[in-house]
Amino acid sequence: MAGMIALTCATPTRRHLAVPMDSFHAEASALRQAALVAIRARVGKHVGGWLRDDECVQIVIASSMRCNKEVIEFLFKPNVARDAAKALSALAITAEEWVALFGCVARPTRGAQLERLALEDGFRANTVKIQNALRTTVCEETQGQAWSRGWTQAACMAAMHAEMYEEFVSACLGNIVRADLRRMEDLQTELDDSGVDAMLLGQLLGALSESVT
Repeated sequence: MAGMIALTCATPTRRHLAVPMDSFHAEASALRQAALVAIRARVGKHVGGWLRDDECVQIVIASSMRCNKEVIEFLFKPNVARDAAKALSALAITAEEWVALFGCVARPTRGAQLERLALEDGFRANTVKIQNALRTTVCEETQGQAWSRGWTQAACMAAMHAEMYEEFVSACLGNIVRADLRRMEDLQTELDDSGVDAMLLGQLLGALSESVT
């Protein structure tokens, strides 16, 4: 089997497999809630405590992106965007928070916006590019099952715009086959060279934030 990079997502251990599935989901839910509490507190400190949970999630994901300022300016009013721009590094979603919200064992709580987004040509075109870049990874049984979920595809799409794109995509799928890393790097360069589609990324972050709050 081709070499794989190390897991960045907590996967079920033997102890996990021995407990009831309800307990496993309860643990994932608790991790999600803890991440949301931390995100809310951080955004409250740097931007404002009046923002909704989904808006806080949008800010921290956007702050972690290579095109962070453009996306935040599209999503928020000038005063919010200005305050966020002063603390992008502090606001950016952490690897642990990403795993808790969008990792391979996490699950969405809602999906209405994501269902609408999945119909957009831009979304479908981007997911095709990501699948092509990850062609070896998604042929693996576990990663292929994860990729088959539209929610995971959306999370991977957002992850590809992040500074820590390899780690975030790996968290979404469980791991990445090393043979795909060069294609991922090429796709990352292509995304940066093609410019920012702020509207599509804004819709994407809106759908993802709704799905975990």
